[in-house]
Amino acid sequence: MVPMSLPEHLHHDRAVAAINRRLDAGDTTVIVAHTLLETYSTLTRLPVPSRVRPSDALAAIERSFLAQGIVVALRHEQYIFLLYDLVNRGTVGGQVYDAAIVGCARQAGVIELLTLNERHFRRFEGDGLSVVVP
Repeated sequence: MVPMSLPEHLHHDRAVAAINRRLDAGDTTVIVAHTLLETYSTLTRLPVPSRVRPSDALAAIERSFLAQGIVVALRHEQYIFLLYDLVNRGTVGGQVYDAAIVGCARQAGVIELLTLNERHFRRFEGDGLSVVVP
């Protein structure tokens, strides 16, 4: 989401093209609620000169994501189930946030999870969910 929001980002064109191909095909963009906060946080704490003002970060998020997708989140009982699943799978540290993203994607019926962080998400692939690196 960060590369889409920053025209000067190394992967901006690649990310935009991947999303546009899917939108042009009639697909729906599903945005995990937590990633909206992560994107805002990242955009507003980047080193200068790339740092984005809060109002500009919000505008980029609205334009690139909220205007063309649906936002999904886990219900409170799903977080409890996720905790048990994390323990059973031996998932620790920052991977828990990736697992939550995947949980939201599965709940929404997502079949392709687009990411430039392949290493973080490849382990969750399967059961109808493919990890796609644009």
